[in-house]
Amino acid sequence: MKIPIIFHKYKGKLGLVAMAVQEPTFTYTNPQTCRSFKKAEFTDYAENYLGANIIFWSLLSPWLDR
Repeated sequence: MKIPIIFHKYKGKLGLVAMAVQEPTFTYTNPQTCRSFKKAEFTDYAENYLGANIIFWSLLSPWLDR
């Protein structure tokens, strides 16, 4: 995932950080697992790397169809 490094650099110092997961993102491959990224991986990245408070999920997210 290519996100500007500024969010990580200022993690915990910004009042609000939001991340959007959209349709093209579901085609990305995790280089460590050689599989598509899972919901837990997006959530971990958003919360622990970016310090995101909000994640906007595409309506086409596979886990929203359950």
